[in-house]
This record gives sequence, C-alpha cells and structure tokens, in this order.
Amino acid sequence: MLVDYIREYVKGECSNTAIGREFYENHLILVAHYGIKLAVETGADPEIVELAAYLHDFSFVIDEMNMEQHETKGVAIAEKLLKQFNYPKDKLERVKHCILNHSSLARACGASPEEACLANADIMSLIAKPDYWVKISSLTNQGEENSNWFYEQIAKSWPLMMAPARAIMEDKFNELKKAAPIMA
Repeated sequence: MLVDYIREYVKGECSNTAIGREFYENHLILVAHYGIKLAVETGADPEIVELAAYLHDFSFVIDEMNMEQHETKGVAIAEKLLKQFNYPKDKLERVKHCILNHSSLARACGASPEEACLANADIMSLIAKPDYWVKISSLTNQGEENSNWFYEQIAKSWPLMMAPARAIMEDKFNELKKAAPIMA
C-alpha cells in the first residue's frame, strides 16, 4: 500500500538525525493520527489526509531548521514521490493542496475537507506535545519571545479549529491555559 511505503520512507529519512527522529515522533506521527481520526469523523478521504500528514513538513527534515517556504518545498517533494507510483492526478492535486494550505487554519477550513483535517491535525500535534514545541520554537525563532510563539499559535488557532478537533483536544488545551497565562 502506498501510504505504508510513504510512512516508512519518511520514517527512514527522519531517522538519519536526532532532530529528524524527534520531529517524526513528536509531530508527523501525531498529525497522521489526528488527521485520520478527523477524516473518519468528517467524511474526508483518509488516504489523502494521511499522505499529506507524512509529507506536509517533510522539507524540514531534508533542510533542518529551515521552515521558510516549507509548504511550497513540501508540495514539490510530495509530487516527486507520488508521481513515482503513478498516483492518480486528481488525488495528487488534493494532497498538494493539503500541504500548501496546512499552515493556515482559516484558509484550509474554507477549502476541502482533507485540507481542513490536515490543518487541524497540525495544530492538534502542537497541543499534544507542548514541551517539544516550546523547545523547537526556541531553536527556530529569534529574540526573547521564543516560547511565546507556541502559546500564541495555540491561542489564536483554538477558536478556528473544527468542533471535532476541539473536542478531542479540550482537556489538553485547558491544561495549557492553566500553565501559560498568555493563553488565558
């Protein structure tokens, strides 16, 4: 099955560095997990969501710590990989749109169900692993407000998330609100 191959390929590439391994375990796996849950619940195509989940931030693994234009880079990587398997063009376009729009909940939620699932799952992974994301934000962002980036992302994203995503993450979100006054 193609999804199994892509998952193992991404896992293998991520295992080449400590940062890649952590990224796979603390982000990509979770995005796939939550994305599939949301796809099943909302009627989106789980295969599209899962492929996009494993590939949406894969450019970060190839070019560590460089998130600049990672959506565009991710689209190119996904297209190259999936074309090798003669993946149907219409499905390929849907995967590419998911990757391109995953960083904007507002844009993704106004698009296809698959895009909405991926964008929501992306934020869900942040909520699920706050310690990891505070650490990553301090490595990738400049200035004194490094850890605040994470909390600001969650606070502004929460009201935009789809109801099933908020229901899944509500307890964890409430824990974060107690721990981080910036979110109150």
